[in-house]
Amino acid sequence: MSNAAPGWYTDPEDSRYHRWWDGHRWTEHTNRPVDTAPAPAHRSDADVETPRPKRRRALLFSLIGAAAAVALVVGGIAVVNGINSGAGPGATVEAGGYAWAPTTYLDVDEKFEIPMDVDPYALSASLGDERSGTHGVVDVYIDKDFTTSPLFPGVTWTESDPRILVSARDSKSYKWSNDVADLTAGLLGDYVVSDAGENEFTNWTEMDAHYIVQRYDREGKKLDVPIVHTVSSSQRQQPDGLGPIELRAGPGDMPGTVGLSWSEPAGMPEGSTYVILKTVPDFTSIAGEPGSENVRLDVIAETTETSWQPAPSEENESNYILNRELQLFQSDSVDDANFSGEAFSYVGAPLSKLSVIAVSPDKTTRTPIVITDLDSTIGSYPLHRALNQARDLFPPDSGDLSAAPTWYPITTLNGNTMKMPIRIDAGAVAVKYEDKWNIDGTGEHYASFPYSVLGTTLTGTITSVMPDGMSEADWHTQAVAFAEAFNQRATQEAPRLGDRVIVADDSMSLATYRKMDPVSEVPESPYEVYGSNEFTTYIAEHMLAGSESIDISAYLDNSAYPAVSDAAIEALLQNPMVKMSVDTYLADGDALYVAYLQDDADRDAVRAEVDALADDVVAEVVDEGMTDTEKVTAVNQWIVDNIEYDYAALQALEAGLSIATPGADMRVSDARGGLIDGSVICGGYTDTFNLLIRKAGLDSVYVSGRVEAGLHAWNHVKVDGEWKAVDTTWNDGGDPTEYLMINESEFTGTATRETRDGWAPAQFQHLYATP
Repeated sequence: MSNAAPGWYTDPEDSRYHRWWDGHRWTEHTNRPVDTAPAPAHRSDADVETPRPKRRRALLFSLIGAAAAVALVVGGIAVVNGINSGAGPGATVEAGGYAWAPTTYLDVDEKFEIPMDVDPYALSASLGDERSGTHGVVDVYIDKDFTTSPLFPGVTWTESDPRILVSARDSKSYKWSNDVADLTAGLLGDYVVSDAGENEFTNWTEMDAHYIVQRYDREGKKLDVPIVHTVSSSQRQQPDGLGPIELRAGPGDMPGTVGLSWSEPAGMPEGSTYVILKTVPDFTSIAGEPGSENVRLDVIAETTETSWQPAPSEENESNYILNRELQLFQSDSVDDANFSGEAFSYVGAPLSKLSVIAVSPDKTTRTPIVITDLDSTIGSYPLHRALNQARDLFPPDSGDLSAAPTWYPITTLNGNTMKMPIRIDAGAVAVKYEDKWNIDGTGEHYASFPYSVLGTTLTGTITSVMPDGMSEADWHTQAVAFAEAFNQRATQEAPRLGDRVIVADDSMSLATYRKMDPVSEVPESPYEVYGSNEFTTYIAEHMLAGSESIDISAYLDNSAYPAVSDAAIEALLQNPMVKMSVDTYLADGDALYVAYLQDDADRDAVRAEVDALADDVVAEVVDEGMTDTEKVTAVNQWIVDNIEYDYAALQALEAGLSIATPGADMRVSDARGGLIDGSVICGGYTDTFNLLIRKAGLDSVYVSGRVEAGLHAWNHVKVDGEWKAVDTTWNDGGDPTEYLMINESEFTGTATRETRDGWAPAQFQHLYATP
């Protein structure tokens, strides 16, 4: 069975059950089928030894067999042909609360059909949906999170023939975005990407995949588990079929700016142009799921290079704009909404997503689109000052600066307001005179304190009026002392943050890695791996083994699995022994390349050291008869008593907006810093807790998100069968029990937070939610 496709097969240990074969090995997941079918042999038993199940993975969520939906193509229409309870190769896989049917590949003139015996429009209306169409019955999305629908979903039916037909007409051109700094670009008209004639239309080739979610069966009964029909172009199955381009984001050349990059796709002709697209919600039409939007795609840039970054622009004298084209929110920011005195209905709307495609010079060929949610990577990057909130922060006379805030409010690319730290350049403090300083027209001498917002090119000035009777020289000396005291206070008041954002590294040498043979078989490891799905744990196993080129082909054609980058990041964050040894990664077709911080010998040595120290801690503080609550309390207290927060590391990380630079050993953000050095930032606290509490026998996950001052990390731990939040970083800064085993809703005030993507794929995060 070494060549068998992923699927449910007869369990070699117990023929009454099916066991999940992931394409490479047996997993621990079983189900009891209605009709047990024998495992098909791709080779004879004499040729291949039946693999035995391995039990080294600790999946915190499993892939479960569900009903199979078989598609037949009849007369240009792909028909979903009934529901089959039997499991087997090609069977539907249940994941994230949905049953994912095998991908259906259609030609450009075919439609996808879902048989119905009832009027889907009437069914939708009976649900209380007054909008129109089949919303809530059958919905079409262009992302696996089901938050983004095409502007025109292409769903049709008639009263006399209620079957649902779905098509996906390909766009021939896109409008230029209003966010483009060069406003003259829009004067050139729409950006054309296809040479098709006015009356020539194709389907299914524009997007890499459409996700058709069916929530009711043909008789109008609500399905317990909605079915996801993934539809893609038959061109993807051709040997020379073009695949989508993976878009990557990281720091730009200037502080606070974003750089986008990608690899050159195989099969595109020389001279092709890259077009960067952004989804824009259409507020006049609403998709079927709450929190979802119908979108169009706008062009934000074109280039012939495999990288691009926006140029800073000055909108007016008071507001410098960074990353203008990459603004992810629509309409008004939180700063606008909170200080305008008006209600803005579009605040909180789904954020824009990005994509990059290659278009041939003659417009006959283009790569398919995969929209990428980059909020977790670039959402906290600056856009401009939050001028409304900053209105009264720094009065004209700020005195000795003791009451001045050590932060400045910045509107970020996702529309939130983030308090970013500032530092005064004490060497540039100057005494100046303004002849019309006061309202009566009289002048004043004042101290000018130039400051910069850390990690950005944004700057500003604080002022303080010189006291009467003081000389300019004495006032300058005093002002410099004020500035130095301000900076010292800013360091002391810095919130305990510092979640490491890991991004793919496009500087990795593809030529070097492509010479390696991708590895699928994973050597045994003494360490257990964790993840929400089989793809994540498969990658984590390879990362533990030090695989530099990982064969991921078995996981790319099943939409139930997360995107490669999501699985790779989860593998890193949820596995402390992986996080301390992996530098960066890069996906390339059917392979995932991984770079490591240490060689094999050093990697084994440091893992062994950390593992032994963790065992010692657990032996010291956890007794066999302890309850779950007592175990969590004991591990939290040990961390509070033995680990210190590294403020210097936080300041260095903030300068890069938490993006980990490839090659930089971020031990302050993993368990090495916690157990060997005793000095970490929040990522290190979280990673150390994960390692210790799992050794104590409890399930725990690494969670990341945002508080008002920036990125942060904490844990969710399963206590007596219920997930609870623990923030050991902030417990170390005050009451050690304040953020211990609480619900997310109990983080209030400055501790209020929201989770972000990255720590687990979006479709699996709900599995770890607190009450």
